[in-house]
Amino acid sequence: MGETSGSAIRALSLGKPLVVSDVGWFTELPDEVALKVAPGGEDEVVALAAALGRLAEPGVAERMGAMARAYVEAEHDLGRVAERYAAALEQAAGDALVRERVLREVAQAAAEVGIEPEPLAPALAEAAIVSPDGRVSSGHVPRPGRGTWPLGRWPVWAWLGGLYAVAVAVLLALGLRVSAPWIMVDELVYSDMARSFAATGHFLIRGAHAGYGPLYPLLLSPVYAAIGPVVDVYGWLRVVNALLAASAVFPAYLLARRVVKQPAALGAAVLTVAVPSLAYVGTVMTENLFYPLFLWLALALVLALERPTVARQLAVLALCAAAFETRAQTVALVVAVASAPLLLAWIERGRPRRLSVWAPLYGVLAAAVVLVVLVEVARGRSPAAVLGNYSVTSGGGYRPWPALRWLVLHVAELDLYLWVLPFAALIVLVANARHLDARLRAFAAATAALSVWLSLEVAVFASRYSLRIEERNLFYLVPLCLIALLAWIERGQPRPPRAAVAAAGLAAALPGAIPFLGLLNITAQSDTLGLQPWWYLGEELAGRGSVGVAAVLVSSALAAAFLWLPRRYAPVLPLLVALGFLATWLPLELWTHSFPRLGSSAVAQGIGNSDRSWIDRAVGPDARVAVLWTGGNDLAVWENEFWNRSVSRVYDLTTPLGGDMPSTHVSVERSTGILRTPAGGTIPERYVLTRVGDELRGTPVARDKAKGLVLYRVLPPARTTTTVTGLYDDPVNPWSNAHPVWTRYQCRGGTLTVVVSSDRNLFQGKAQTVRVTGTTPARTFRISSATSGTRLTFPLEPERGICRVAFDIAPARRPADYPRLHRDDPRLLGLHFESPPFRYSPPK
Repeated sequence: MGETSGSAIRALSLGKPLVVSDVGWFTELPDEVALKVAPGGEDEVVALAAALGRLAEPGVAERMGAMARAYVEAEHDLGRVAERYAAALEQAAGDALVRERVLREVAQAAAEVGIEPEPLAPALAEAAIVSPDGRVSSGHVPRPGRGTWPLGRWPVWAWLGGLYAVAVAVLLALGLRVSAPWIMVDELVYSDMARSFAATGHFLIRGAHAGYGPLYPLLLSPVYAAIGPVVDVYGWLRVVNALLAASAVFPAYLLARRVVKQPAALGAAVLTVAVPSLAYVGTVMTENLFYPLFLWLALALVLALERPTVARQLAVLALCAAAFETRAQTVALVVAVASAPLLLAWIERGRPRRLSVWAPLYGVLAAAVVLVVLVEVARGRSPAAVLGNYSVTSGGGYRPWPALRWLVLHVAELDLYLWVLPFAALIVLVANARHLDARLRAFAAATAALSVWLSLEVAVFASRYSLRIEERNLFYLVPLCLIALLAWIERGQPRPPRAAVAAAGLAAALPGAIPFLGLLNITAQSDTLGLQPWWYLGEELAGRGSVGVAAVLVSSALAAAFLWLPRRYAPVLPLLVALGFLATWLPLELWTHSFPRLGSSAVAQGIGNSDRSWIDRAVGPDARVAVLWTGGNDLAVWENEFWNRSVSRVYDLTTPLGGDMPSTHVSVERSTGILRTPAGGTIPERYVLTRVGDELRGTPVARDKAKGLVLYRVLPPARTTTTVTGLYDDPVNPWSNAHPVWTRYQCRGGTLTVVVSSDRNLFQGKAQTVRVTGTTPARTFRISSATSGTRLTFPLEPERGICRVAFDIAPARRPADYPRLHRDDPRLLGLHFESPPFRYSPPK
């Protein structure tokens, strides 16, 4: 114990295994040649005795001695040592202040661990760091726990406060560029919940219980309660988002401060609010709250691992509960919290630590599990019901190989999102966690547990349900990796050969596993922001087929910098990551698939009126408006529901509206035309929004002509006279699909007239056949693509009060299947129906 590094190398060269302190240079020695003992503490003597006992075991000393000689020959031969000394001398050559800088580092290190510099006064005085009488010179050496850095004249809270204010301002400015919600139906879910709580004190979606975490809507609800017009509400929702998301600087700084000095910790806080995923500030999404909550949880877990007091364990559990009330995804974090103490115990094997101190944590978790099972079983439900709307994910059906594939893809994309360097640094730290200082061991254990379980959960979900890289459920790990990079740099960029080469090689190779051609599409717009710069590269510069090669080349260059960049250039590494973040931000804000353009596109597709709250303006925000869904443009429903407080229920007459939100199926009572639910109920609302072709008995009070919507005032129960299916919501001369159907209730006969046209570009001289059936004599027509405006009139023969005309059109084609058209339209198109599409004439 206490031998110098030179003496240690000499002993190893003689084939003598060592017992050394697990600090400083000795931590870099391989376990195969030296047994390490943590100095200080009550367990030092016990650990030392255990190490000596290990050496006394038969064959152990001989085997370690042989490995020691091999290690010295490989790593400390004369030529290699000479090269290292030459490099060090070259670095210091011509620098008259080298000695003073070294002494300053000594004083800084002493201050960081709480040692006053006075005992070092004789040497430090010569460098003018302390006065000749041994007192600390003002402005040179900080008090224990504070660093000497150029900005040290200001207290850290001032810098953190300033950083928070700047982050709020920048994120808000970017968020306000998004003009409308577009991640549907997620944004609609949380806005409906917040609006409902503000109005009723209950978290409801279209009048039904909401099975989503209530904490985020709870924070948004005061905005709905205090502000009237939804246009103004939407702006203030982004203010709340910016305040929440930017608050991540505080836990990020405190977490980083556990393992790095003050300047680096502030750097970690800066990078934490520079991550591209904070573009979600412009959306009504739980990411804005869950991001800082996750970091507070990570901080609490690290503190508990350092010193597992009851208070710290309860704080971890309280934060788990808060996170669960935000996102059900927290289930994986609870497992990570439970496994982190076990992982730390394995890392610190040889350093006795009692797991019994974690009894409060495990006891409360066990009690919570038992309570959840009992409560849900008593309600006659599966315990998985506690997950709310995500309970379906517990139904099984997962397969190991697809799950493993998606796990690799998620890890690869996270590596690419981080621009390689933090990912590689984290691997090195975790792989060598046993030889790190106590705080960094706790950080490594917490980060590894959180990363593994969160990645596994997200990948398994994606392997069955979304089939895409769900980066927005994984980017919370980014600050932990950034802190790992800064800790690795601050400790001199240690590069244990096996771990460093493996980390750099893995980080460089993983992006090559990403199938860019299959993932650079609309699914990446909302869920996989880290692919945006590569999507831009493929679409605008290099071609989609070159993206994978470019990603591997860039990753390899960054991995090479990780392996070989000299220590004096270490600040370049986080700067490279920051530049990578900027490269991701630019397309997110400025390109075709940017958040602002996607928001503008969504509202343009959903609402044609200049006033987005046109329904509220017509009937008042306190009125109750039902939507009758018969197919067509789902964004027309979602956008109008978001922008109008009065829209409260959705009824579907055909197939349900997408998005898995509550709706009620209705059918038409043949004798009366009344819209009835399966239980025999009716639509009680006095106002009903539906498509122009779906005529109701009532008075139209407002219209959106561009989107073909009409708002009726009806006398409940709502009755329909006409419904149309199979017609797209084009504002003028709409397209049909292959099977449009017109139906009229309480029909007494008459005629139906349509004017149809083919499309000469899509069908190119191909005549289309139209077969007409229903309550009209069956007939077949041929529509030439060279002829426009063919008028067809059908006599109607009602059956039990219903007239129905069905069209079967062949062929029908998708423009996207014909590259010559240069139209990315995936709809199946039949014929154009001239507006108004169906013209009914009652009998004379």
